[in-house]
Amino acid sequence: MFKTLLYVPLISLLVVACSNGEDKETKAITEQVNKKHILSDQKRVLDQAKSVEKMLQQSADQRAKQIEEQTK
Repeated sequence: MFKTLLYVPLISLLVVACSNGEDKETKAITEQVNKKHILSDQKRVLDQAKSVEKMLQQSADQRAKQIEEQTK
C-alpha cells in the first residue's frame, strides 16, 4: 500500500514534467514557423516594391529621353 502511494506522486510528476517540455518545444516550433511566415511576407512586399521602383525608373528615363529629343 505504501509503495503504491509512493508511485502515484512520482508518476504524476513525470507526466507534468514531460508535458511541459513538449509545450516548450511546440511553442519554439510555432515561433520559428511564424518567423519564417512573417519574413516571407516581408520579402514578397519588398520584391513588389522593387518591381514598382524599376517600372517608375523606366518611365522617368523615357520621359527624360523624350524631353531631350524635343529640345534638340
